[in-house]
Order: sequence, then C-alpha cells, then structure tokens
Amino acid sequence: MPLQKGRSRKTVGSNIRKMVHEYEDTGTIGASHPASTKKAVKQAVAIALTDTSAFCAITLTCAGAYALRGGRC
Repeated sequence: MPLQKGRSRKTVGSNIRKMVHEYEDTGTIGASHPASTKKAVKQAVAIALTDTSAFCAITLTCAGAYALRGGRC
C-alpha cells in the first residue's frame, strides 16, 4: 500500500484514511496488528506524519508550546 507523497493536510488525511481502511479490511497496518481501531488510528497518524516534514513542524510547535506553557503541550 503505497502512500502519497506530500505534506498538505489533504495528502496526510488521505494517507491516514488509506491505512485505517486497510486495518478495517485486513486487521493489519503493514506488519503490525493493532489491538483496536483507536490504536490503529493513532498508529496511522504517527506513520503519516513521520513520512512528511509536517511531523517536524508539529513537533517544533508542540515543543515551543510545551516550553511556553510550563510543561503542558
């Protein structure tokens, strides 16, 4: 299941949707077997964001908010 390349919200959302549908059809995301749909969605989000540079922007934003809010992100 190849994912689309890109970092727009539309592309990331499409990739997440593909992985969740794969989980619903086969019970797997790649070689992984998440225990529930909720865990499958979390894993799909992590994979979709890691495959893009959007992950860096979100991580930096969260780290900045974490510092500004006194440790709460």
